[in-house]
This record gives sequence, structure tokens and C-alpha cells, in this order.
Amino acid sequence: MRDDCYYLEDGFWALVENGKVRIGITDYLQRTLGDAAFVELPKKGLETERGGEIGALETAKASIPIVSPSPEQLRRLMAPLMNDLNW
Repeated sequence: MRDDCYYLEDGFWALVENGKVRIGITDYLQRTLGDAAFVELPKKGLETERGGEIGALETAKASIPIVSPSPEQLRRLMAPLMNDLNW
């Protein structure tokens, strides 16, 4: 586990860099859920509240909401994630 991340109870992490927040899922959650079948991503410019649902991750085992770790405006999505689920 990285020392510079905030780990959330639901298996997500948040990393603050240069005033921006990056979120992801832990290795444990990735292994538990298996391969992603579908990822619902938020739209750029979305205003979020802490704990507000901004998307969803679906696998053969479960569908879980992706929640915002902080009140922010979504500015950018990670391009590889948008194009290919085989990351």
C-alpha cells in the first residue's frame, strides 16, 4: 500500500497531487471482484459532493458504485480507462 494515498472503506483510494484528486481501486478489491465487465464513468464538469455516486464498476461478481472522496468538479478522465478495460 502506498503511504501517500487515502484509503476508503469501500476499497477505493484517493491521491491528492497538485490540488487534484485521483481515485482508483485497491489491489484487494481488484482481486476480489475479478475482471471488469463495464465501467460507467462520470461526465466531465460534474459537480460532486463527498460520498456522492459518480459512476459504477460492474464485474461478473458484483456491481459497486464509484463514489467521490471529496466535493470537487470533475476535470479530466484517464484516457486509457475510457478506451480499453484491459488495463
